[in-house]
Amino acid sequence: YKPHGDLSFADVIAYSSNIGAVKIAERLSSDQLYDYIRLFGFGASTRIDLPGEHDGFIRPPRQWSTFSHDSLALGQELTATPIQLIRAFAAVANGGWLVQPRVVDRIVQGANVKAVTTRDRRRILSRRTVDQLTSMLVNAVAYGTGKPAALDGYAVAGKTGTAQKVDRVTGRYSHQKVLASFVGYTPAENPQLVILVMLDEPRRSRWGSLAAGPVFKRIAE
Repeated sequence: YKPHGDLSFADVIAYSSNIGAVKIAERLSSDQLYDYIRLFGFGASTRIDLPGEHDGFIRPPRQWSTFSHDSLALGQELTATPIQLIRAFAAVANGGWLVQPRVVDRIVQGANVKAVTTRDRRRILSRRTVDQLTSMLVNAVAYGTGKPAALDGYAVAGKTGTAQKVDRVTGRYSHQKVLASFVGYTPAENPQLVILVMLDEPRRSRWGSLAAGPVFKRIAE
């Protein structure tokens, strides 16, 4: 779509370079790429205390085609729920801990108060990796595609997304219909909020940066 020339790893994230993402993924084996995707909780329910949750979908490597490795680097050939995406970003914001999300914090019956605890909690990233990722995601908002989500007085760590929808008639990815999104956490140095904005087939702009970024900004403010 737009030539950038040579990009660092951080710039690949900041500028949402699909080609850069593919080149990075090609350094991993199919099993490694699949294991990392599953490590962040994709392809399995979060077990949040709400009914009707979907697992999302990702095929194991033995079922991949020649193009699957590159497609997955772009975010295609899999499905994910908004709560899965939020939990994955929260894992970075939490210092590398992937936690089971919940709606109910405690149950109060008269004088009796019962806290609802989170049982599923496991470390998936080292502190060093978390710091590096946060720095890259801050750059994505400071000078990359996430600039419309920037806040005055608070650093935002986030990422834009522009996902092609599947055309139900042709069974192929549509070139017109997209899900535009922005997900991030703030303040980046001491995260308190993780916010995901996802717009289904936005009319004014089809890019996550211009469609969802400003909404994130207003909500976070």
